[in-house]
Amino acid sequence: MGQPYPNRDVLLTDINGIFRSHGLPVWETKHLGSAEKGECQIVGLRNVRDLPDGRIEIEFEVIVPVTGPTAITARFGGPMVFVLPYLGTTAGQNAGLKIALMKHWRVEIGEWSYELPHGFDPRPGDGTEFDPIDSPAHRVLERTFGDVCSESLGASRVMPLTDLRLRHEAAPAKAYLLVASVLRPFPRRIGEGEIVLLDWPQVMCLLRRNNFVTDPTARAILYEAAFLYPDLK
Repeated sequence: MGQPYPNRDVLLTDINGIFRSHGLPVWETKHLGSAEKGECQIVGLRNVRDLPDGRIEIEFEVIVPVTGPTAITARFGGPMVFVLPYLGTTAGQNAGLKIALMKHWRVEIGEWSYELPHGFDPRPGDGTEFDPIDSPAHRVLERTFGDVCSESLGASRVMPLTDLRLRHEAAPAKAYLLVASVLRPFPRRIGEGEIVLLDWPQVMCLLRRNNFVTDPTARAILYEAAFLYPDLK
């Protein structure tokens, strides 16, 4: 741990200076927390790092009640966007409406995981949230599946699913259901990044097995979709 700031006002000024330089909302004193109230209290800054996606990562020096001094990292900017693609296809055995999941190799467990396309909107603020052609959900799919994605999809219906609070992320993540027709197949990948098309009943069956969709965020979004849009079944 470095030396804590002697004055909370100076610390808040320095933090807000970082936020202003990146076009982010500033904090109030309450954001620093109070150890006297049993809250985690920010007492210093350790490191600030610009991330490739345009966000920033700040490592704070923190006093945690009971356990004491430590460092906590938080990321600012965003938000993260998750997309549940529900695609109408006409290709052979995959004909019909299908959920599109993405195959990802999880290094930490040595297994494949099937996840929802997700990422950060490369053009935040452009267009509208539910634009049928150029929404944040479309742009994240393009980054996940490639530029051909937007050319392969017909006009879409984009519907809200939920907001999520992810660990270490200051901005709440957004999740959307995107329903569209596939005008022509996406390029096929094998292994990492492979697109897996499944019927909705198959997805729900695999969720119950617990070893197919292992990502907790994807599981929460899929269950939320089943609750909000029962016609998917």
